[in-house]
Amino acid sequence: MEKILFINSCYNEEKSRTIYLANKLFEKFDIDSKFDFEEIKLKDLHLLPLSEEKLKVRFDLANKKLFDMEMLTYSKKILSADVVVIAAPFYDFSYPSILKLFIENVSMPNLMYTYTKDGFEGFARGRKFIYITTRGSELPDSEDFGYLNLDRMFKLFGFKESQLISFGGTDFYEDPKNKIDELVKTIKNPF
Repeated sequence: MEKILFINSCYNEEKSRTIYLANKLFEKFDIDSKFDFEEIKLKDLHLLPLSEEKLKVRFDLANKKLFDMEMLTYSKKILSADVVVIAAPFYDFSYPSILKLFIENVSMPNLMYTYTKDGFEGFARGRKFIYITTRGSELPDSEDFGYLNLDRMFKLFGFKESQLISFGGTDFYEDPKNKIDELVKTIKNPF
């Protein structure tokens, strides 16, 4: 059975239109019965930025190929997933800072990827990265620099394909959940 790793970057899940969209997609495509599903809620991790000291330790460990740091548990989960789904609301043309902290902490050289004379080689076995987001404004997908950044990161990690599933203009609808429901009906199985 294939594994989906769901990285939930939403803070206020009760009101989050992004998590609503993600859950509707999981429900429509019956994820629970078709995949081994694991969720990581970033708000529960208490992440901190990398410091000078942490970077020194990190590069020392990367050079020695010692990967037993606690945070690298999440790196290994990404490496072993067939599909990684990230749900993140649109913040300031990107995504919440907690997601940047997560990526910064899991992106370990020589574990996730290595540089080669031709570019890089990723070590993930995953076939697909899916980014789910909602935007209060009607900005086009091309203005979502969060997706562009994560698309490049997951290619660096070795994922072969990526997909953006987005819904814009949610601030302009009295009931955006009804509009999200309509959108979900039109989406072909991304998993």
